[in-house]
Amino acid sequence: MPATDPSPPDPEPAGDNPPPDALDEGVARFLAHVRIEKGQSPLTAATYGRHLRRLAAFLRKVGRTHWNRATREDLTAWVLAQKDQGAHPNTLFLALASVRAFFRFAHAEDLAADLAPFLDLPRRWENLPHALSPEEIERLLKAANLDTDLGVR
Repeated sequence: MPATDPSPPDPEPAGDNPPPDALDEGVARFLAHVRIEKGQSPLTAATYGRHLRRLAAFLRKVGRTHWNRATREDLTAWVLAQKDQGAHPNTLFLALASVRAFFRFAHAEDLAADLAPFLDLPRRWENLPHALSPEEIERLLKAANLDTDLGVR
């Protein structure tokens, strides 16, 4: 749930196509940093951008139009909203990694407080390999040439 903020919410821009705001500008700066200074791939930058734009849209809905107004509670509410919308655990992991990287950058650039330490990444489940059927095991054992050292091994 978003934190109670004693100051009034930032005003929303008018019109169907509002001009870029501080949230958009922060994302643009971060994506330029990721591509130019960090040398990340276009796909990585696009993934970061997609997750950060979703967070920015959420922050606007709760009355925040600047990254320095975001709170831990806002981020918690956003994560819960992602879960409620059925985000796959891997998608949620990537989203949180994107947001953590952004807030480390934003803090270094004096755009926002460093909220990255408050975003714990969930454990990623490794997909277990497909277990062999008894028939597949039998075929493998029969395929071994027992006349060679390697086959015996």
